[in-house]
Amino acid sequence: GKDYLSKDFQSLLDGLNITYDAAIAYAGEQKALVERRFGTLQHAGISKMHGHIGNNLAKREMIEQKTPKKERKAKDEYGFAKKTNQKLLHTFSEACEFLEAEVIKWNMSKVRRKKGIKTPLELWNSCDRTIVKISYEEFLFNAGNKELRVVGKKGINFEGRIYKSALMPSVGTRVKCVQNIDNIKELFIYDLSGNFLCLALDESIAKLSKESFKMLKKGYESEVKAIKEVLKKDEIAAFTKLNIKKDLQDLQSAFENSLVEAKEVHQKSLAKEALKTQ
Repeated sequence: GKDYLSKDFQSLLDGLNITYDAAIAYAGEQKALVERRFGTLQHAGISKMHGHIGNNLAKREMIEQKTPKKERKAKDEYGFAKKTNQKLLHTFSEACEFLEAEVIKWNMSKVRRKKGIKTPLELWNSCDRTIVKISYEEFLFNAGNKELRVVGKKGINFEGRIYKSALMPSVGTRVKCVQNIDNIKELFIYDLSGNFLCLALDESIAKLSKESFKMLKKGYESEVKAIKEVLKKDEIAAFTKLNIKKDLQDLQSAFENSLVEAKEVHQKSLAKEALKTQ
């Protein structure tokens, strides 16, 4: 699809020596498995979650009609109209676990599949190709935004942030910068030959004192404590009896036990050789 033809994605594929076939625009039949999976997840998976309001206008109206008339125009504590079916919602982590369980079910289940059509799990187990494994450093090196920058008096300006390091090259030096996609506060600095020089941090972190960190941590812990108190309420406790986490663990165990052990080779990582520890 068009979304996967971006400069960053192409750079990642090239760096990892991955080739792929792009589907023709607006030709869903060329990637039928993916399109079908989205439909299954939307109609069967998400519909089971708390707060679901239908996947079309008719279903939404039907759900809204279940709300008593006197509550349809009710206001919340901030004066906004109350949203439909927004009670006992999943936390973000619970929603992630729920959706992951649905994906595992779909990968393993033969329900509603045509006779003779293999499940994704069976396709995986029947494939005899060797898996090429790469290091985490190699992935970060190729996945991050790579840009040329000049070291300034205050550090390196990258996407509106100033990054600093005690090991930064002298002012005026041209360097290659790779942002850590897992933590945008970190910037890997390389020379023009690709040799790792240092790890630069966002100035907002570099200036953070130990005392300031303690104050922030104290405020964070008080907020977490308040959240835990809310979770102890009876209505939340009743909801958590759904035991999503246990279901996910059982499914993951069954899925992993069904996998055939694959051949693996480790690809030599150029980035790992360059990413020397400071």
